[in-house]
Amino acid sequence: MAVACRPATVSPARLTVRRFDEQSQNREVDSASMTPRELTEWFLPASLREDEEQSGQAILLSGTLVSLFSVAVISFLVFVFMIPAQHDDQVLRLGFTGIAAGASLAMLFVLRATAKLQLTANLYIFCLLFVVSGPAALTGGLESPAIWVLAIIPLIASLIVNPPYSTFWAMMVLLVYLGFHSAQISGYVFPSLGDATDIVRDTYTWIALWGIVVIVLRVHYGIARGLSRSLSRERSRFAYLAAHDVLTGLPNRMMFMERLLASALHIQREGKPFSIMYIDVDHFKPVNDRYGHAAGDMVLKEVARRLEGIYRRTDVVARIGGDEFAILLEDTTDPQFLREIAQKTLDSIAQPISIGDIQTQVSVSIGVARYSEEETDPEVLFCHADQLMYEAKNTGSGYRMSPVSDLERTPVGV
Repeated sequence: MAVACRPATVSPARLTVRRFDEQSQNREVDSASMTPRELTEWFLPASLREDEEQSGQAILLSGTLVSLFSVAVISFLVFVFMIPAQHDDQVLRLGFTGIAAGASLAMLFVLRATAKLQLTANLYIFCLLFVVSGPAALTGGLESPAIWVLAIIPLIASLIVNPPYSTFWAMMVLLVYLGFHSAQISGYVFPSLGDATDIVRDTYTWIALWGIVVIVLRVHYGIARGLSRSLSRERSRFAYLAAHDVLTGLPNRMMFMERLLASALHIQREGKPFSIMYIDVDHFKPVNDRYGHAAGDMVLKEVARRLEGIYRRTDVVARIGGDEFAILLEDTTDPQFLREIAQKTLDSIAQPISIGDIQTQVSVSIGVARYSEEETDPEVLFCHADQLMYEAKNTGSGYRMSPVSDLERTPVGV
């Protein structure tokens, strides 16, 4: 009985992968010019860039240090060339910006040389604590305009270092506050730099703003990373659902056809043939009618499980639709092997299937089409296997195989 085959379709998952690959190639071409991100990542060794868990913190820390260095250098040049040298506060201004530029550059090279993210991050927090508490002690202690910047340090530490270290730095900030407070209670008078206090206020205002920017960037990165991971999971789930049968978890018709076409290309390069088995479950409708669709689903899942247990891991076991399955057997057209595996499939599926407290029994009809010089088109071969399956079903022979020159087709009863 000749049966018209259903047309093969192209998987959306494969199209999605192709578009993604093309976009990746375009990005590689567009990245020939240096970008701010690439400048930031230049200071990161490959081990940190490739580490999924640490790359975010490393990029944030490197970007913070690069930006801090840039701002400090620009400020230093402004103070040198745009403010008169005889200005009373010039030395203090140059000192602040010079220390900031030198410290940030040094830590960038420490990060690149050692690839130790936590070491560099802790050095950064230490320098930040030092450049805040030191000037605060010279400009009035708790009355200094720099003292309130200390409150931002624990927040920054919580974003760029691991939790145990961030707790440590929070305790260190608390100790600095307590030290200033104890000294003031004891009657110690902190020195004041007079007019320089305004410079300290201005300097630490932009330091505080910088800290706020770091916090906002880290929160933005955390949100973006979470959304990216969620999108990646959804994309993976979509690709899986597009290529697999929901009920059995087996590859679906589209994925099977893709693998079939890939095998056809493979045989042109390697010369290794393949075979197709088209399987239809017999007596399935009575199971649905008598026990319900839930029982029918259980039967299909059990048939799928048994098929996966029979065939090799290199073979493709797929659910084509309804009660039909297909097997792509790689690198074999041996008639004897195909007869044996077909008979094994018949015997396995014929075993009783338990559905709760009851047992039922089904059988299958199998069409076996082998790649040959006469049949090289994979879609035609697939149609031939479908037709052979219907011949086996109509004759009750169990399976039918495409003719071979040295062996006659031997029907096997179920």
